[in-house]
Amino acid sequence: FVFVMPEPNTCESIMNKRLFYNLALTYGALVPKTYFPQLEKGGIASIAQYIDYPCIIKPVYSKEWDFVSTLKAIIVTGPKDLIDKYQEITKHNNTEIIIQEVIPGHDDQQYSLCAYFNRNSEPLAVFVSRKMRQDPIGFGVGTYVKSTNEPEIERLGINFLEKINYQGIAEMEFK
Repeated sequence: FVFVMPEPNTCESIMNKRLFYNLALTYGALVPKTYFPQLEKGGIASIAQYIDYPCIIKPVYSKEWDFVSTLKAIIVTGPKDLIDKYQEITKHNNTEIIIQEVIPGHDDQQYSLCAYFNRNSEPLAVFVSRKMRQDPIGFGVGTYVKSTNEPEIERLGINFLEKINYQGIAEMEFK
């Protein structure tokens, strides 16, 4: 078998949420306001003063999150809550953390573009699905998902993946 896979640099840019955020900005994708406390002047205290609430805390690498939570992200309700949760998460761990605004909307407003791109970064198979329900609510895995016709989601996803010269199986989420 010959597997079509993205280049290692592309994989790293997608798996590392900090790199992916920069990649998305470079290619004009709409992304929520995102802060990196370890890189931010003034750190978490500074972010806590100007970010909109609620916001979320999540790791740069999802695989490094198991020690914290089974959730994809932790909801934060205010400045003290943000500082307390951040300090608790980072107390015994060097995991790089992201603080991000919450995109408004219910679970049923989340879409996924699923596709297969050949070695020339051409989409050979594409479909869009919509989460109707997920567990846990807010930041979970789809438990009821249906395919749907959403040309704008398809256009945005394909356009981005072509720009980064993506190859292989892809799944992008939109809200």
